Amino acid sequence: MELIWPRYEGGSLVNLPATMAAILGAEIDGAPPLEPSLWKELSHGTERIIAILMDAVGYLALQKLMAQDRGFVLTKLAQRGLFNPITSVFPSTTVAALSSLWTARPPIEHGLTGYTLYLKEFGVVANALALAPMRNERGDSLEKWGLEPEKLIPVPSFPQLLKPWGIKVWVLIHREYSKSPFSRAIHREVAESRGFLSTSEMWVSLRRLLREISGEKAIISVYWGLVDALAHLYGPEDETWEAELRSFAFSMEREFLERLEPSDRKGTLLIIFSDHGQVPARPEKAIQAMKHPELWELLTLPPTGESRASYLYVKDGSRDKVRAYLEEKIGSFTVMDSQEAMEKGLFGKGEPAPGFSSRIGDLIAIARGEDYLVWGYEEPKLKGRHGGLSPQEMLIPLLLVRLDG
Repeated sequence: MELIWPRYEGGSLVNLPATMAAILGAEIDGAPPLEPSLWKELSHGTERIIAILMDAVGYLALQKLMAQDRGFVLTKLAQRGLFNPITSVFPSTTVAALSSLWTARPPIEHGLTGYTLYLKEFGVVANALALAPMRNERGDSLEKWGLEPEKLIPVPSFPQLLKPWGIKVWVLIHREYSKSPFSRAIHREVAESRGFLSTSEMWVSLRRLLREISGEKAIISVYWGLVDALAHLYGPEDETWEAELRSFAFSMEREFLERLEPSDRKGTLLIIFSDHGQVPARPEKAIQAMKHPELWELLTLPPTGESRASYLYVKDGSRDKVRAYLEEKIGSFTVMDSQEAMEKGLFGKGEPAPGFSSRIGDLIAIARGEDYLVWGYEEPKLKGRHGGLSPQEMLIPLLLVRLDG
């Protein structure tokens, strides 16, 4: 199976913040802008950018859907603008991708390396979205242990980088996420974060906000996560996520695009993109570590990170045994030395975040095909997963279109 490495130097999600900054006349520290062919021709005269992230809508899946339906509004927008694939970051997961999007830094610099994170300083494997212990029967929060979400990421946020240029960033996000610990970590110094309950409310709120900030240089960042939720629940081959995306597009056309005034459209660039795709996660493809004693007994911690990009903490002298077990006996994983992967740039280039090496273990098990690595005795429930380097997970869409075009 082909493995797609992130194109951090000008073809990945981490390059989008500097691109948006450049379009608005600013220069920021961090990863460079995307290659000019992906955006330059639409940049002239842009005053406002609407950046909509559709969680888990991979480029290959969207391309297939667009080819099937020429009347689909995203197809029509792509014909008017620019539509290309770029890559996610590694691992191809929301925690790492959104942290890169909101800092203009690759994972090596922001330090959030997956959904489950070993925080050595607290001696705990944590849920990076909730900032709470993974085994959390008591309902603890790491904030009670002294962790401050706003200080979790050691590099400036995108709004902080834009502040000297007088450019504000507004956020529209599902209401249940608007004040979450992870949102507080990444959304430092946004102008305002506004929550929505439904997709239709999102479009109405976006239209109102665009009108409200008329005349300002600004970015409106929209996070929409329903495809990710449905693909996890039913699988990325099920029709439910396509139905939801069609509903998203229909509502976009009726409640947003058709109702914009000329003054709303003037100088407004719309960018639609994703953070990662998904692959099917059939129960029979699960590798349950605790049911493999030859593997489990060689680990000092449960696997962390992602089920398709797992960080393994192994006992001294056991690296070769673990590698051989996964690559030869199970045969469906590519196993890399963590330090070597870091040096080769899998997580990007730059100064490693404090504690970074402790968060990526000794070995990284990257799934091939549809296999995935989990621990615990319960049967895995998710029918769609991501985090790995397959084209389905790594290639994400980038659609840019001028609303005044």
